[in-house]
Amino acid sequence: MSSDTGSFRRTFPRATFVRRRRIDAVVPDTAALAPAAGGPLPALAAADTTATITASDAATTPPEPGATGAEADAAQRFAAPSGSGTDAEPLTRPSGTRRVTALPVRPVPEPAPKPKRPIPARPQPIAAINIGSGDPLLLLHGFLLSPHCWEQVAARMAARCEVFAPALPGHWGGKPIDGPLDVRKLADEIERMLDEKGWRTCHIAGNSLGGWIGAELARRGRARTLTLIAPAGGWASPSLTQFRVGLKFLALVPFAEAGKRIGVRQMDNPVIRRLAGYALAKNAGRVGSRDASAAVHAVLQCAAMVPMLLGGIRHPALPELSTLTTPVRLLLAEYDRVIPNRVYARRYLNELPDSADRILVNGVGHVPMLEAPDRIATLIAEHVYASRSRLKAL
Repeated sequence: MSSDTGSFRRTFPRATFVRRRRIDAVVPDTAALAPAAGGPLPALAAADTTATITASDAATTPPEPGATGAEADAAQRFAAPSGSGTDAEPLTRPSGTRRVTALPVRPVPEPAPKPKRPIPARPQPIAAINIGSGDPLLLLHGFLLSPHCWEQVAARMAARCEVFAPALPGHWGGKPIDGPLDVRKLADEIERMLDEKGWRTCHIAGNSLGGWIGAELARRGRARTLTLIAPAGGWASPSLTQFRVGLKFLALVPFAEAGKRIGVRQMDNPVIRRLAGYALAKNAGRVGSRDASAAVHAVLQCAAMVPMLLGGIRHPALPELSTLTTPVRLLLAEYDRVIPNRVYARRYLNELPDSADRILVNGVGHVPMLEAPDRIATLIAEHVYASRSRLKAL
């Protein structure tokens, strides 16, 4: 041990020691390690970077030849502690030295993974909604849409009525078509569905094109009550109003075809859903994401767009409405951007019997079932229940 200590002192002549029972680490004086200008640094072996020296070793190690008086005095004091035995007190650390203590390394906790937002299921085509029990109630959707727009109203009416909301032929979820299409052909197909269900008559509520079909079914004697919600068909044929409506929907054909080429999944994005909600409702923010997505899917997958526009040119105008004997309730949307009331509702307002209810639904757009299902369900239910007791609903 003494030979190793002497070698250590020759390497570090000015090392400063702190007297303890055991010295676990020696911090050399950095000034003594500084090489001469241009001189090499002292070579240190990996095994010599940490030295362990006991007090007994230091006592048997003589001072280095040529050591200064201060160095010899420091070595002598280290070898002769003030006390005796193993309980000797350590010397005070000389000024200019510091003890280096390695702090424990705390592991950095990994951030908790963010919960993934659930991806809403994409809407699927519906051939028909058929729920509930009670009085038969037929719900007819509008042009380019699907039975999805009636889901919320149907759920509310199912407690008292057997609700049947089929997909119109050529529309998303409906029966395929071949050739031009018009209101009479659609009414024929709906009558066939009613016969299959065994419904000779039923309560009918229709929106837009569905209201036009409902008026045709009422003229054929298939309606117990008729609720028209922003109905289409309130124009003469041929007329400038009919031509304007045709151009409005014809302008959608290039966009629908482009959307089919891009892909339905790519077109079903927040921007397109917002535009669809703006067209169908007064406040697009009140239309649920799933309802708007279903509307986008229905428009892009509607095969009846062009056939219906071609058939509407040859289809005669709606017959005289004053001859209807069915109890009628007319619901007009205040903010109808598709067929505004001031132009397209004149025939209904003027020709319906005086006994018909004429109601302006405030704060809604062309498809009010999407943004105000409670109000629409209530208005339909009032009309259905009033027919039972022959009372007029107010």
